[in-house]
This record gives sequence, structure tokens and C-alpha cells, in this order.
Amino acid sequence: MGSWRTLLRNNLRRKRLWGALLGTIFLGGLSVYVLYSLLGSDITEPNLMQLLEKLGPATFAYATLVGSLVYIPTLALAIVGWGTIMGNLSHFQHWPQHFRIYAITTITRRIPGTIWYMLGRIVMYERFQIKRSVTAIASGVEFAAILLGAILITLITWPLVLSGHEINPLWLVLGLCIGVLLLNPPVLQTAIQRLSRQSEPINLRYHHLLTWVLIYAGVWIGGGLVLFMLATSIHPLAWTTLPPLIGIWATVGLVGAVFAFIPFSLGVQELTLTALMSPYTGTAEALIIALLMRAVLTLNEVCWALIAGLLGLTGLIRTPVDERSVIVDSQEEESLSDTKKPQEVSQTVPLLPPK
Repeated sequence: MGSWRTLLRNNLRRKRLWGALLGTIFLGGLSVYVLYSLLGSDITEPNLMQLLEKLGPATFAYATLVGSLVYIPTLALAIVGWGTIMGNLSHFQHWPQHFRIYAITTITRRIPGTIWYMLGRIVMYERFQIKRSVTAIASGVEFAAILLGAILITLITWPLVLSGHEINPLWLVLGLCIGVLLLNPPVLQTAIQRLSRQSEPINLRYHHLLTWVLIYAGVWIGGGLVLFMLATSIHPLAWTTLPPLIGIWATVGLVGAVFAFIPFSLGVQELTLTALMSPYTGTAEALIIALLMRAVLTLNEVCWALIAGLLGLTGLIRTPVDERSVIVDSQEEESLSDTKKPQEVSQTVPLLPPK
């Protein structure tokens, strides 16, 4: 028995080492490409220092305001997706708590690794008598829906993105195959159970998956719109570039999801976004836009986490009695009605002592 455990641990260590090695190679390659593009840019293009001087407080304030206005409905759509997934698996339909927990734990996504994000959700939902396994499985379903939504947007916009990059179209076929495979509920259920290390059955239907995939596809579209609005504040772009930027943002999300399990994945999304946007804006401007995108998203996440914390964090820390009072009252009414029915039928039935 011990030998099997040792073998399993060694295999896991090898996988982590290989993942870390591949992540290092990918991150190093992106860094070299961006640095080479910055040093080899045309002398007529504005350099990085000129762009930083151009990005003053007024430009940053305008970009933050415009990006935040688009971020609000995008956040609402993401909460709808998470709330429907959690409600379907746990039958917990309290939307204010879904909003509070989602907003508070979203900021932990910026920390490398997925353990903090998952742990925060598990701890908060556990106070509402939601089992840890249910929250873990719901997070796995959400992760799969996010990936499928990104794959869908990438496949739709890929021909437009390919017009500015020399990318092998075989990636299109690979993404299509992965999307079709994951849309199969039994296959997706097996994958989620392996990733979340839970053996409980998952009630997944095709219409559930399609609904969640479309919701998170809308979330990716909203993120692409935020990217477009921020990019236009730095470099004027025509509205015809909006679909390619949406596809670029979905592609960046896929890359970030793949490298989310690597401890030092910080900066992968920014470098990927810089590399993909450079044909539209230039490398220096693309780097500024990528950093601005990270700053605006992080600022909004912190603000909404503070708002959610002020609205309901004290209730989460104390006890969820008030939130579950309606359920408890209904259960008490049902139990009282059940105890009254035997009395009406026969007076000889003894009453059970209260527990």
C-alpha cells in the first residue's frame, strides 16, 4: 500500500515539474518576443516611455470609468451563471448571498493557484449548510463552462484573429474537437469528478450546459468590450476591430486558465495579450493596454469585493440563521401538519416526545 502511495506522489511531482518547466518555457518565450518587438519597433512609432508620459491621470480616469461601466453588466452576467450552477446542484437559491460570495472570492483569482479561490467559496457556503463536495463540484462545472464559452467565442472569431497572425488553422479543429467532447454530460461529469476529487453524482443535462456556456460566452464578450474601450483610449481603433479583440480576449482567457495551476503564472495573460494585440496597436501600446486592462479589472474586483463585504460579510461570519429562516419555518410548518394528521384520524395514536 505504501509503495502505491509513493509511486502516486512521485508521478504527481513529475507532472508538476513538467508543468512548471513548460510554463517557464512559454513565459520566457513570450517575454523574449515582447522585448524583441519593443527594441525592434519602427522609430516612427511611439516608444514605451512616450506612451507612459501620454497616459496621464485624465486618460487613466477616463479609461477606468468607461471600463467600469461595461464591467458592471459583465459581472452581473457572471453572477447569474454562478448562481444558476450553484442553485442547480445545491438548491440554494439565495441570490444576495451568491453575489456576496462571488464578489468576495473573485479577488482571490489574482493569486497564483486555484486553492485560495476554491477554499474561500467552500468556507463561505459551508455556513449555509452546503457540503464542501457540492461547492467543489459547482466550481468545477463553472470552470468547464468558462472554458467552453471561451472556446466558442474563439472559434467564432478565429478567422478574424487569424487575419493579423500567422497561426496554424489546425488549432481551430483542435478547439472544435475539445468543445464537442466537453459538451457531452457524461464526459464532462467524469472530468469534473476527477479534477474536484469528488465521487458524488452530478445532475447535468444538455440544456443546462448550453445555457451556462452561452452565459459565459456573454461574459467573454463583455470582457472583450472592456478591452476595446480601454484600447481606444490609448490607440484609436475602428469598431470593426471589436470582434477580433473579443476573440483575442477569449484566447487570453484560455491561456490563463491553462496556466492557472502553475504557481508563477503571474504575467502570462498580460504577455499573451501584448503579443496578440501588437498587430493592431503596436507592441508598446499593446503592453500599456494589457497593463491598463489588469489595473482596471483589479480595481473593479477590489471595489465590488468591498461593497459585498460591507453588505453581508458580518452575516457570513456570525451565522446564517436569518438567511435560512424561511426554509426552517416551512419545514416546521410541514412537521406540525404531519403531527396533526394522525390526531385527526385516530385519537389512540400517541404523540412522540419532542426531540
